[in-house]
Amino acid sequence: MLGAAAATYALGFVMYSLALRRLEMGIAYPAMTACAMSLVAVIGFIALDEPLTLSKLTGMVLIAAGAFALSR
Repeated sequence: MLGAAAATYALGFVMYSLALRRLEMGIAYPAMTACAMSLVAVIGFIALDEPLTLSKLTGMVLIAAGAFALSR
């Protein structure tokens, strides 16, 4: 499990580096943060049988909306 976590962290770092090549930092950081938080919740739901509650779904929508607002 620790190896999977390290690999996922490394992949996230690579993806963030690629995003910074094409986007401004003010857009790339919130977008990657929103994606990472949502992905963690979805993986927890799928792989670890964690509940995907209404508050988690609402949080994901608010994070995505905030990242979208910052990119405008």
